[in-house]
Amino acid sequence: MKNWTILFNLLPLITTLVRLAEGLFGNNTGATKKEFVKEGIKTVADGLEMVSTGGQKDTWNAINNNFGLFSGLIDAIAGAIYPSDRPTDDTPDDDPQAH
Repeated sequence: MKNWTILFNLLPLITTLVRLAEGLFGNNTGATKKEFVKEGIKTVADGLEMVSTGGQKDTWNAINNNFGLFSGLIDAIAGAIYPSDRPTDDTPDDDPQAH
């Protein structure tokens, strides 16, 4: 449950980094944008872990040790902010909005 709390508290940072990456990089650079966001989160977590003490230090350490949790969250946030106009696998071929 603690991981969900950490992720929830980082949503504003992740959203800001996603928007920044979208402005910095062009189309068809999803992997580059995602790496930018991940490195931004890591940089913030590393810096705050170094200056924090007690429970705060433990929280930033937990973020660094569970970094894999961010991959899906970054994708979800990016998809919500910048939805793709490409059809998904579950879009029927006869859907007029898919073309």
